[in-house]
Amino acid sequence: MTMTELEAGLNLDDEAFASKFGFQKPTPNDTIVTHCWKGGRAVKACNAFEEKGFKNVKCYSGSFRGLGEKRRKSSS
Repeated sequence: MTMTELEAGLNLDDEAFASKFGFQKPTPNDTIVTHCWKGGRAVKACNAFEEKGFKNVKCYSGSFRGLGEKRRKSSS
């Protein structure tokens, strides 16, 4: 989901969130792990969750691109 969708979605009530995204809205005590391709949006998403009172937010800032590079190097 895009940052715009995330920020708007966090402002929706539970029923509207589930209707829009097709899954239950997380609660402030759920563990949330954000990620993206390069890492920058993951940090922004983490901040958006924390600003809305989520307590267990983790940011995978290493990115999927970085993970792929690590895997290629380790299999060489």
